[in-house]
Amino acid sequence: MQDLKEQLSKLEQRRELFPAIEVLGKLLEVEPDNDEYKLRLAKFLVDTGQIERAERLLRTALESGSEDLRFQLNLGHVLKALGRSE
Repeated sequence: MQDLKEQLSKLEQRRELFPAIEVLGKLLEVEPDNDEYKLRLAKFLVDTGQIERAERLLRTALESGSEDLRFQLNLGHVLKALGRSE
């Protein structure tokens, strides 16, 4: 687990987002309720043009009962990028 966190930190510093997305996926397998990982993953998905995937992630987090308002805020940004409002 610590190795994955260190790997993620290095990837983020080098802005290697596609490998960082893979590492975040592995971290979420171990800690599926970690909101920080989910939010970082959503940001990296948007930054790499995977906006629909980011939308699904954010909606799933909200539907599963997360009360972190950053999910709603980021979902609003994602919907705007998709040209939608809800």
